[in-house]
Amino acid sequence: MKVKDALKWGSVFLRNNGFSVSAADEEARLFLARASAQEVWTLLLEPEKKIAAEVWHNYLSNLQKRVQGEPVHYLLGEKEFMSLTFRVGPQVLIPRQDTEVLVEKVWEFLEPWPEPLVLDLGTGSGVIAISLAYYLPKVHLIATDLSAAALQIARENARRHGVLERIEFLKGDRLAPLEPGLKFTALVANPPYLTKAEMAALAPEVKKEPSMALYGGVDGLFFYRYLAKVGKNYLQPEGKLFVEIGWRQGQVVQALFREAGWEEIELVHDLVGRERVVVAG
Repeated sequence: MKVKDALKWGSVFLRNNGFSVSAADEEARLFLARASAQEVWTLLLEPEKKIAAEVWHNYLSNLQKRVQGEPVHYLLGEKEFMSLTFRVGPQVLIPRQDTEVLVEKVWEFLEPWPEPLVLDLGTGSGVIAISLAYYLPKVHLIATDLSAAALQIARENARRHGVLERIEFLKGDRLAPLEPGLKFTALVANPPYLTKAEMAALAPEVKKEPSMALYGGVDGLFFYRYLAKVGKNYLQPEGKLFVEIGWRQGQVVQALFREAGWEEIELVHDLVGRERVVVAG
């Protein structure tokens, strides 16, 4: 079978299983490129090229898993974030573009600091810590996670991007792994913030992602209450705390920090105007 025929077959297969035309075309290209160990653009340069039987088998296998609800980026094994490619798997939350707003806000804050020390709380695949380390050569970070499997992936990603020596990965619950007395220039977190009702209404493929990275308690605010209460103890005098939030949580999260005694509180919106980040200091 030729490349162009395999792509057409895959796209039709996905469309027949409920995918839109654009999604079916895009994912067929991604899966065939992955099976062929090529970039999509190089694959498309040779539409008449015949594909090997092994490539077809791997391509078909991923298409079948996809229509059964497996997330596309788990099947591909990677996801782009901040123009960097990260390994992902079922052990970690798939990075979302929304989180780039958080990273960019922290980046902007840290840039003037000579040797900032940053805490990435609940690092998952490591995208926040690694992006900051990659683009800010003077930054040093500690990244924590409760999952040993997630930390293994994060370390691999840090090694891939050449920043492993500037990130210390620690296993443990929330702030528990830290040495007493540590103070950070910035404390950064994309905590679980979905409510019980939102968890129940998730799309089937999102339910394949780790629930501990999604569920924020009945009202979705468990981790914000915790950080509002204890976060100041871990910040340097001019340090700031940065948290991603759900797009309707801006007012309530700001109120939690205000009630806990934080004085400088900023709500940051994304490019389409949705509430996305709260900054507190």
